[in-house]
Amino acid sequence: MNNFVLLNDTLNFNFRNWNPDTKDNEYEKFLYFVTLKLSYGYKSNSIHLGDPVFKQFNGFYHRLCMSILETKPTHHRDRWPIAFAFLDVDGTKTAPYVPDWCLSGFHIHAILMIHPSTKKRCDAFIRSGKIAGYAKEWQGVSAIEMQPYDPEKGTVENLISYSSKFVSRGHDDHWRAYPEMSPNEIINGDHRYRRGSGLQ
Repeated sequence: MNNFVLLNDTLNFNFRNWNPDTKDNEYEKFLYFVTLKLSYGYKSNSIHLGDPVFKQFNGFYHRLCMSILETKPTHHRDRWPIAFAFLDVDGTKTAPYVPDWCLSGFHIHAILMIHPSTKKRCDAFIRSGKIAGYAKEWQGVSAIEMQPYDPEKGTVENLISYSSKFVSRGHDDHWRAYPEMSPNEIINGDHRYRRGSGLQ
């Protein structure tokens, strides 16, 4: 799949549902980059060991929703962040191929778009330092970092390419979308946003 075209289309589509009069790629002002690292020393030929990382990211995602929405997240599902989380392992930044038998350093790179109405609370949440505290509280997580997208450091296409470099090398099903849905649902075009009910 073309990760950039697919995700860029999805982000634009959903952002226009939040703000119908916006222009293409205006979502970039509300884009964030998240990295979650697993502390376990996994080293295995079994890709399914990425599953604990997604479970940890799922926990972070829901904690974020509770922190940036003024009331219970279930009351404002239409304002939940749109996120794409990609499994990654050590070595993909420099090596064109990492054999399955030596996979280690499981972590998540995620691209996250927030609802404009939650930006102030989201930025305050980042400044509060609570994210680093979560990494200390959660067993199995060594670090969580979240920062706003900075266009001076590169394009969104570069960010997506960097985040999905492991997925792009033959591991197409090792990414997730939030609110929860499978990669196949997005690839098949089932990423249409229904007002008031979230990403379906």
